[in-house]
Amino acid sequence: MTGKLDDQGLDTLERRFQALRDQIGAMPEACRPELEGALQELSQAIAALRADREAGGSPQPDPPGGREVQAGQAGKKRSPMSPEAWPSPCETILHHVFSAIPDLLTIHDRDFNTILSNWHGYESVPEAERRGRPKCYRVYHHRDRPCDECHALEVLATGQPVKMEKVNPVDGRIREISAYPILDESGQVVMVVEHVRDITERRQAEEALRQSEKLFRSLVENITLGITLISSDYRITMTNPAQGNLFHKHPREFVGKECFREFEKRPAVCPHCPGAVAMATGQKAEIETRGVRDDGSSLVARIHAFPSFGPDGEINGFIEVVEDITQSKQVEEALRESEQRFRLLVERSPDSIFVQTQHRFAYLNPAAVEYFGAESADQLLGQPVLDRFSPLFYDLVRERIRQLNEEKEAVPMVEQIHLKMDGSPFHVEVTAVPIRWQGHDGALVFSRDITARKQAEAELRQSEQRFRLMAETIQDVFWIATRRISKMVYVSPGFEYIWGRTREALYRNPKLFLDTVHPEDRERVKTEIIAAREQSIPWDHEYRIIRPDGTVRWILNRGFPVRDDQGRVTLFTGVATDITEHRVLEQQLLQAQKMEAVGRLAGGVAHDFNNLLMAITGYGELMRAKVLKDDPLYGYLENILKAGERAAALTQQLLTFSRQKIVQPEVIDLNRVVLDLEPMLRRLIGEDLDLEVVTDPKPAAVKADPGQMGQIIMNLVVNARDAMPRGGRLTLKTAAVNFTVGCNTRFGLAPPGAYVMLVAQDTGVGMDEATQAHVFEPFFTTKEPGKGTGLGLSTVYGIVKQSGGYLDLESSPGAGSTFTIYLPRLEAIVEPPKAKIPLTASFQGEETVLLVEDEDMLRGLLAKFLRLYGYTVLEARHGGEALLTCEQHPGPIHLMVTDVVMPQMSGRELADRLTPLRPEMKVLFMSGYTEDALVQHGVADLPVAFLQKPFRPIELGRRVHAVLHPPVSQ
Repeated sequence: MTGKLDDQGLDTLERRFQALRDQIGAMPEACRPELEGALQELSQAIAALRADREAGGSPQPDPPGGREVQAGQAGKKRSPMSPEAWPSPCETILHHVFSAIPDLLTIHDRDFNTILSNWHGYESVPEAERRGRPKCYRVYHHRDRPCDECHALEVLATGQPVKMEKVNPVDGRIREISAYPILDESGQVVMVVEHVRDITERRQAEEALRQSEKLFRSLVENITLGITLISSDYRITMTNPAQGNLFHKHPREFVGKECFREFEKRPAVCPHCPGAVAMATGQKAEIETRGVRDDGSSLVARIHAFPSFGPDGEINGFIEVVEDITQSKQVEEALRESEQRFRLLVERSPDSIFVQTQHRFAYLNPAAVEYFGAESADQLLGQPVLDRFSPLFYDLVRERIRQLNEEKEAVPMVEQIHLKMDGSPFHVEVTAVPIRWQGHDGALVFSRDITARKQAEAELRQSEQRFRLMAETIQDVFWIATRRISKMVYVSPGFEYIWGRTREALYRNPKLFLDTVHPEDRERVKTEIIAAREQSIPWDHEYRIIRPDGTVRWILNRGFPVRDDQGRVTLFTGVATDITEHRVLEQQLLQAQKMEAVGRLAGGVAHDFNNLLMAITGYGELMRAKVLKDDPLYGYLENILKAGERAAALTQQLLTFSRQKIVQPEVIDLNRVVLDLEPMLRRLIGEDLDLEVVTDPKPAAVKADPGQMGQIIMNLVVNARDAMPRGGRLTLKTAAVNFTVGCNTRFGLAPPGAYVMLVAQDTGVGMDEATQAHVFEPFFTTKEPGKGTGLGLSTVYGIVKQSGGYLDLESSPGAGSTFTIYLPRLEAIVEPPKAKIPLTASFQGEETVLLVEDEDMLRGLLAKFLRLYGYTVLEARHGGEALLTCEQHPGPIHLMVTDVVMPQMSGRELADRLTPLRPEMKVLFMSGYTEDALVQHGVADLPVAFLQKPFRPIELGRRVHAVLHPPVSQ
């Protein structure tokens, strides 16, 4: 602090000081004490300065900065108000006054220059920055200009003192500022005196006190315990809401009144008053008492009393803390009653109930004793609980006991295995709750024997597993629907396989079922389901469904009502089976049966017709031999014989269709047959058709009649040619195929195996379903009358079936037709074709022939022809007559010509009986019956000594001569 005051400056300072004292009365009460103290010290300093001045002065101490500083400034002109003009004693006194004040005291001029300051609170400001007249805003706030809300500006502007609190942004501390103006003679503010006190700690303490008081008040007002302050004369000075609630009053109603009258309804201090004890002993006191509320209701309370002390440390009353235990007392009473009921319930409970403490049995009810197979509870009390648990559950039991004892939480019900005293296990459901038992943490354990239920559940699971295994592995659809059949409860996976839709879609939309039914069947199915639902009856119907890919499947659906114990229908269940293949097989069977019936009819007609044709053509040839060529009758006979030949050809086709034609099968290469016929086929179809022949590079060995195979190919080609009147393409193809599973054809199931496939595919007009159903029947044709016999494809059918093969057909109008033939394939080497054996030119002979034929007209005709060829003929109508003839004929019999099928005795039986009698006799069989009939009569494999009806007389002569005179090459 620097500067000296002259007389004028001292006078001015005294005037300003007096004006400042006059203004103190107008200042706020809070500002006066500190300011008056500061001014008192300042007044004493000014008086000392005045006395020193009047006494003539005395040596002064060195001013701050030393005499050198003062000497350096001696030549400067000093203002009367400048601190440099102040005498040294004044400066010293002011320095001591300013330093004695613990707060910051400073004086600023109008330009915010610091005239005087003790720098308290700002000791960190460097000494260099304090010298001179530093700007207050620079040293205190580190700013380059006055603060925006500067209190000094307000004092300079109004001339009135200002008191406020501010937070210094530099250090963040709170300061209380009092600012006073210093006026000159004209009343203008020339300086501002500031008194700054750091109140940060005080504000923090005040805030902490407020928070503490707030917390204490909140605690007192919200605690559920009644709290009351009572003076030494037993008058209530304060009570909280909880205490008022105990007596259904507002807390203020108790203040000033005597506690024993308000709480106990007594005229004098209670003899058991804990407050009196607390005041007498200076210690806490506690009692349990009953009181009466104003409404007459009883109150049970536990009272804790604490002595309270005054400022002098003497006991001036006590504090009562009241705990309402009315409800707990009621609960205790109810608990005692409940315990009695509980004990009765526990003792008679059919379930096991026991208490465990410290992992040992502490109590067991009679059911628990029986559960564990003990004779009495004494056998188990004190024993480890784990001894009666399966070792598989040790860890689980320990963890549950920990939860019960430590977390005091009930444990959920679980399934465990208990052990009886003899070690036998049984299944139980166990749950437990924590309890205190005889001073120890424990658990009340409830268990129920569920062994029977577990067995039933196991059986049910096995049953469900078997049902699910059956339902989910077979391709049939098991379904369960609601009583109204409006929603599916269960549908087996077979639904996705058969219907081609997901089960989830059906669950979401039950109408999906009817939507999948074929439109032609939908209304019928809907009507049948409604009738079954309304009448609660089973149903069984067939219908078609349409899969998402457009294919049609046949379904057999059976439904049955499910009834409860009262006979009410609760569900409908059933099974749906895909019978498409069954329907196809049925159609195939019906078609095969129809073809078989037609074949039998055709075969029977052809057999009888053969005999008639042989008679007609035979006698016709006899007549032609007697008539000259220029005779008109000769031409008639020629026409009769030609008609007979055509009729014979038709009968052969009928026999082929009915598989009654005798064939001579051999191992052939079907590829070679097709290739040998290719030139003739190209000439047959003409130039308008494009023929493509594709054969398998490997041999296609089959066992069949080569002539019949050629007949098949010819008939298929002719049929394809007629189906393409405007030209087209015909493909003949052979290939080896293997069926690992059966192959469904139009006329039956081809079993697994190796086959040679022959395919004839054309691009002709095609056929509809109605035409395909009859295409293989004899005499069926789509050609105009007179342009076809209708036996071509029926012949193909007969040959294929007679050869052990299978035939299939695919066709649709405008898309051509594909005929596919499957013949069993052989793993054999095909021999090259044998050279034909030349026949002799003459059929004349002189041997004796025994002719056995049951048809009189045919027998006479054949005998006449044999006699014409020079043979001696012995005639017999049947086997018995033939045996008699052989016995009576003295000479040799070189050949027996016999029919195979005859009454009384077959041709083979006759031959077997005559061979021992005439071992030199040869046999020639003849028949028009099927191969099955020949097998039945034992003559199926006779390739040379057999003649199939019908035949021309010349064929009979050729065959008789061949049997009697075989070629040398044989």
